[in-house]
Amino acid sequence: MHQRSPTQFLWGGEPAHAADQVARQVRLFRNDPRIRWESRVFEQIRPSIRRAGGVVEQTEIVIEHSGYVTTDNMRGRLERNLRLLELQNAEHPDDPHTLFSLADSLSASSRANEAIPHLDRCLAVSPLNSQVWLRAQELRSRIREAK
Repeated sequence: MHQRSPTQFLWGGEPAHAADQVARQVRLFRNDPRIRWESRVFEQIRPSIRRAGGVVEQTEIVIEHSGYVTTDNMRGRLERNLRLLELQNAEHPDDPHTLFSLADSLSASSRANEAIPHLDRCLAVSPLNSQVWLRAQELRSRIREAK
C-alpha cells in the first residue's frame, strides 16, 4: 500500500507536497490480538505481524493523507515526535528504528549535528544492509554533503 503524505519536512524546512512523499505502509491487517502497533511514535506493525506468522504483501492501494499540511502544524508535530523519541530512546537505547527516527527528526529540526551520534549508533546496532541501516547511511551522507 502506498501512502502519500505531506507530513515530512524537506531539507529547506518547508512542508513537502503530497506528491513528494510516497511511502509503503502497512495499513490493512487482520484483527488479531497478537498484531499490535509498537513504539511511541512512528509506530511499527510489521514486527508483530511477522511474530504472529503473517506475511506482508504489497498492493496498489493509495491513501492520501492530508494531516499536518501547514508549516506550523508540522513543526508542532516534529517537536512532539522528538519528545516521544527521546523517551523511547531512554527506554530502548539500542533500538535501530528509534535511533534512526530520532536522527531523522533532529536533522529535520535543523539539528543535524546532534543527529550524527544517533546515526552512528544506529549503524553499529543494525543488521548490515537492512532497510534501517541503508536509510541511516543515506541520511548521514546527506548531512555530510550539506555541511
